[in-house]
Amino acid sequence: MFICFIGIDGSGKTLQAKRLAENLNSRGIVSHYTWCRYSPRVLKPFIWLAKRKIVRGVGSCDYSEFTASKRGLLSKPGLGWLWRNVSSLEYLVQATMAVRLPLRKKTVVCDRYVYDMIADLSISLGRSDKEIADLMRHPAIRLLPVPDKVFFLDVPPEVAMSRKDDPNVMGKDYLDLRARIYDYMCREFGFTRIDGAKGIEEIAEQVLEEAVRLAEKFRQEVSV
Repeated sequence: MFICFIGIDGSGKTLQAKRLAENLNSRGIVSHYTWCRYSPRVLKPFIWLAKRKIVRGVGSCDYSEFTASKRGLLSKPGLGWLWRNVSSLEYLVQATMAVRLPLRKKTVVCDRYVYDMIADLSISLGRSDKEIADLMRHPAIRLLPVPDKVFFLDVPPEVAMSRKDDPNVMGKDYLDLRARIYDYMCREFGFTRIDGAKGIEEIAEQVLEEAVRLAEKFRQEVSV
């Protein structure tokens, strides 16, 4: 099985993904937890230079200001195209190592996945929600494994911010924008929406129940 968790920062993805992997292993379903958010390599120097130029120092980065300025830079001819293609190809390599290889022998529980990278691209390139499907059609993205289950931990931005030690770093406007994108993805792609404001144990039980049901479906299909 391939199971993913998505949602805004502070929604509890990491906690629930690790908890699910542990619970599945305890039930004899060999599972592997992995963190798979896009980590720029080729584009990292550009991001660093852009932050220094736009917000006058990485340490004082304001997400809303940086996002708006980066969107302006990427609207220039060729830059948006380069950003999309390089990030998509880089992510294909990263996801192959983090997901595809372990998936050969184990159930993979993924903390963040390509949908988070697409949300980043959508914000950076100034794409509308309805253009997200177009971003998903990139040849590199289409080579990625398709999850059997995606859990969207739906948490109000103000709740997510209250869970962070330094909530001002994220910026509510930025989280509002990401939350809207995830909500659109959930409705468009049929993800399982989980009320992330519930208690940790209640969420863990709901997630485990869904995963066990999926495992039983897999078992029946294999036996047939």
